[in-house]
Amino acid sequence: TFISSVAGRIPVPFRSGYCAAKAALNSYAATIRIELELEGHPIAVTVVSPGGVKTAVSKNALNKDGKPFGEADAVTAEGMNVAECCSQMICAISNKVDDFIVCSSLERFACTLFTHLPLKLATRVILPKYKRYLSETLARVK
Repeated sequence: TFISSVAGRIPVPFRSGYCAAKAALNSYAATIRIELELEGHPIAVTVVSPGGVKTAVSKNALNKDGKPFGEADAVTAEGMNVAECCSQMICAISNKVDDFIVCSSLERFACTLFTHLPLKLATRVILPKYKRYLSETLARVK
């Protein structure tokens, strides 16, 4: 089982390194899944991609000066309850689901956009949401 992120499936502004790491994890897991299948090993490989979850991850993230951000960003502040997220994750892992996304309807919408639309079109559709998220986040730290 691999714990990835919705950010490994969609571009998230100012999280480029995180997005890249999670996208690499998704590809790694997909490759492992195929290799195990080719070698005849009946081992399930599940990738769980949570969206925003109410944790201290953004509060403890470092800012440009190397100091803790100190505030939860909008995604984590308004995110899913940890217990609910874990419950859904355990269900997916128990049922050997290959890829499982557990997130808000907005995050699921963004995943759908970036999966099925050309990049420029998906970006144009979601850009107002990103701009609102950015202004809300910046307002919290000023």
